[in-house]
Amino acid sequence: MIPSDFPRSTTAHLTDGDRGANRVRRVRALGGALLAAGFLAATTVGGAGHPTIASAQERSVVSLPDSSAAQWRNPSIREDDAASDIEIRLESPLENLRLGMKQIVSVTIENHSEQVVDDLSLRLQRSALVDDPATARLALTDDQSAYGYTGPFTDLPTPLNPGDSVTVGLPLDTTPGSPDGLGIGAPGVYPVMINLNGRPGEGIIRYLTSERFLLTVGEPDATPHPSAAPGVTMLWPLTAPTGLVAGETGEAPLAAPLLLENDDLATQLREGGRLDQLLDTYIDATSGDSGSALREATCLAIDPQLIDVVNRMRDGYTVTAERPSPVSGTPRLRDSWRAESSTPSAEQPGVGAAAAADWLSRLRTAAGQGCTVALPWAGTDINAVTRTGNQWLVREALSRGSSVIADVLDTEPERNLVIPLSGYVTESSAAWLPLADTTGAENTVDPESAWEALQRNGLPTVRQPADTAALEDPEMPDPYPLEPLPVPSTGIRVLVTDNSVWNAPTKGRFAGLGPGVTGVTYQGSLAATLAATGPEPLTVGYSNPETRHDPTLDSARARLTTGNTALRLAVDAARRTATSPVAGDGDPPPEAPEPVIVIPPAAPAAPTDSAELLHTVARLLESGQARPLSLHEATTPDPATESVLARSADPVERERGTSRFGAPFPDPSVPSDREILAATQQSNYMNDLTQLMVNDPGIALTRYEFMRPLMLDLLRGLTVIGRRNAEEYATATARANRIFTLNRKMLERLQSSVALLPPGYVYTRVSQSSPLLIVARNGLPLPVDGRISYQGPPGSVVHVPDQLWIPAKGSIMTQMTADLPTEPDQVTLVLRLSGSQGSVVSDPVEITVQTQGPLIGLLGRLIIGLLVVALVARLIQTKVVRRIRGARRTTGTR
Repeated sequence: MIPSDFPRSTTAHLTDGDRGANRVRRVRALGGALLAAGFLAATTVGGAGHPTIASAQERSVVSLPDSSAAQWRNPSIREDDAASDIEIRLESPLENLRLGMKQIVSVTIENHSEQVVDDLSLRLQRSALVDDPATARLALTDDQSAYGYTGPFTDLPTPLNPGDSVTVGLPLDTTPGSPDGLGIGAPGVYPVMINLNGRPGEGIIRYLTSERFLLTVGEPDATPHPSAAPGVTMLWPLTAPTGLVAGETGEAPLAAPLLLENDDLATQLREGGRLDQLLDTYIDATSGDSGSALREATCLAIDPQLIDVVNRMRDGYTVTAERPSPVSGTPRLRDSWRAESSTPSAEQPGVGAAAAADWLSRLRTAAGQGCTVALPWAGTDINAVTRTGNQWLVREALSRGSSVIADVLDTEPERNLVIPLSGYVTESSAAWLPLADTTGAENTVDPESAWEALQRNGLPTVRQPADTAALEDPEMPDPYPLEPLPVPSTGIRVLVTDNSVWNAPTKGRFAGLGPGVTGVTYQGSLAATLAATGPEPLTVGYSNPETRHDPTLDSARARLTTGNTALRLAVDAARRTATSPVAGDGDPPPEAPEPVIVIPPAAPAAPTDSAELLHTVARLLESGQARPLSLHEATTPDPATESVLARSADPVERERGTSRFGAPFPDPSVPSDREILAATQQSNYMNDLTQLMVNDPGIALTRYEFMRPLMLDLLRGLTVIGRRNAEEYATATARANRIFTLNRKMLERLQSSVALLPPGYVYTRVSQSSPLLIVARNGLPLPVDGRISYQGPPGSVVHVPDQLWIPAKGSIMTQMTADLPTEPDQVTLVLRLSGSQGSVVSDPVEITVQTQGPLIGLLGRLIIGLLVVALVARLIQTKVVRRIRGARRTTGTR
């Protein structure tokens, strides 16, 4: 059966294939029309032929236009619940419920309206049994009329005043045939609704709102051990915003001082903090013999930026809002006195060094006993990064993490596995994925080594107009590589949702996304359901728009109950879809069920919610309903599958714009074109500036090390984390804008530190051979190998030096000769400092030259004549004086 989360508008023309789809469509005609209108109005076609949201940074979630708002939330889903000021919160954990059991469900009702609500009554209702997470997601968004099996009403004896709340117990009876039950006659998973009715103010008794969740009803006896238990592997994400002050540059031999905007990370690391609890939960659950199965079935998915910053925190750090310039001149003593006396320091020492050391030590121990894998740096959006067309930014996003984990945690991570937090990769992104290879030769996989190797052969860069620095280039780049990248010796695997590879060649759970690149699919419906858990539930771009609604309509407990149930349902569905054993000679052996890959939300994950999901996996393993499967085994195709996918890979570049895989639905959380352009401009200028510098054996710092932190800032600006929540999207884009702004300011400082200094006056030349003098300054910590380029009026020829070598933190004076037209009398030349390949790296400098006009020529000849006369007179005077002195000496002798 095709999951209902597959796209409708692809060349495959897939259908829902579930029982709830037609019912959903009937009640959502208006919502679907609005959603389609929103999609057409707010998207543009990207390089891969899939929709990408334009100008997302300019939107405010609070006042989104209808077309954009519909991409986050289908307005036709649960309209009454969304408009209600009455809230229902499920309080009871619903675990181990079996057929024939009775349980009291604790529910809290809270009145957020401004009027008294009277005659309150509520009851449990259920819908039909569901077979898989996709069907379940649709059922939870159905109209209340679909929940036809009802329990008895429970009345509240007193009214509920504004601001008040009350907690009541509802009877839940799963006994088959019970008059007070929900008509549950068989074990399985059921969508359940708590229906609340009441009389608001002076009105009539009517439906007010509902709370919904998935309920698992097990067998009356102990759960049997299935004969075909699917393998399960689960990622355990460790991510958090670091608060690193943007604009950092590299230093050596000592590391640059760590500057953080706040001390929030220390709060998460210390005892009882979010990261502390997440790590403790994982260690406790996977320790010892009892945790061996769960340890095999889980893998620490770590943001390498997080452990890099935590590692640096151990040596102390500073909390501040500003970063000093690495190229500013030495201030005069009196200026520093004045600055200190007039501007109070906003810096303060960080307090999390000890907590960072302790947390990192425990993480190192846990990582050494199990599996680790690197997430993209700072949780960056891989599809957004590849749209910049900058291969060094892509390299840092995909390959830096593995080396950081190996160095800091002293363990070998899973290599050549890409985990896009968006859940999908575009066609153009897949073309860049060979750069994720970390198993080849050092000069091909290490970004700095690769840079230097290509630099020796002429670095390929994205070129901008010859008279414009990359920081000002207004053109969006081609998102594909300039040339096809070499196929990595060890294939690249990328985790993507099953509904994002609709037209790619597939075999089982594997899909061919390009030469050497294999997609490993996991259940998008399950992942989207898990993403809706936690304090900030997410709307993921691969989710079916027919299921997108405000997730906070249901309480955190209800959403977590749904997530746990969906996980069990996915495991059961995988077991049921496996081929049953068939007796008899010559019959094919039964196929093993497809594994279930569990991808919880990366951030912000609540420790308690994550712990319950982890314990659900543990219980599935303990009961025999699932078996442990390592991440490596779950993501590595066998040789036969590799052969099939290799044969299906088209060696000829496909026509751009074809739609084979990518975003299956409009994704409202993607970075805007404006953000992509900012990252493109800044990363390309970083390339040009890095190329301008020259490594010096006498200086420990290298040019790539100096610029790398600025590239990593751009990855933070394009992060997925924080963007997929409708209420937090505006905050996330504002944070990204601050990173880009601070990063650009630093680049402008670096740009201004390498400059040609104008003379400040008009050059007056006596002859055409008179030289023009100019000073070149370099404030960078490495020497600069530059070229002088110029522009002037027709007929101007400036003879510039072939090479301009400027020492680190120094300056030189150079001279040029120029053949300039004599008309007009003054000529203005525009000079720039460029790299060896012609890329502009400095601001333009104007020099005005007084040329050799008629008046200047006459004055020149007159001056020369006067000088000759003066020289002759001086010579005559000298000879006369010598003769007189000689005559006096002769007379005196006599």
